[in-house]
Amino acid sequence: MDPINGQGRPEYADIPYGRSTIGRAGCEAIACYNAMVLLGRPVPFADVKAYFEKLFRRGLGWAAGGILGATPIEIHMFLRKQGVRFTRIRSVRSFNRKNAAGELPPGVFIISYWNKPIIKYGFHTVAVDCRKMLVYNQYNISADPEPITDISRLMEGNWRFIGGSYIPYASGPETTRQQS
Repeated sequence: MDPINGQGRPEYADIPYGRSTIGRAGCEAIACYNAMVLLGRPVPFADVKAYFEKLFRRGLGWAAGGILGATPIEIHMFLRKQGVRFTRIRSVRSFNRKNAAGELPPGVFIISYWNKPIIKYGFHTVAVDCRKMLVYNQYNISADPEPITDISRLMEGNWRFIGGSYIPYASGPETTRQQS
């Protein structure tokens, strides 16, 4: 299995997803799928998609039925269901502090951020391979991952960081650490 890039590309855009489509609201499912592939623990995309759609039927997600996709909380629920150990990152400052102190071993970072400073433009979620410094599914029509030099810049950039899940490559049985 290979990571998915460009949820707005023709092969993904119109796939039904809850009460929406992958092209409009599937970035969290794609980020979770990509993270599992990058961790060497692939889960079929159809299974990841089905997991989130089940949550949407229970009324979870942004807006009724996940019209705007899943929240970071549902991402954490997915990771726990997969038995993945992760650190919840709640702020750019927390990430920078932990990263500078060497407390984050090499891994994959699922990051959710607002598209623009105004909430009406929605939000986006990506998976970052921290070893290769590549962002997967950063842009809707890009077929390739985007190289970056600094993860905190991606989080600060022109967007507002919502939250993230940092997953070590050697992710064993699930244990979640909370970070402020």
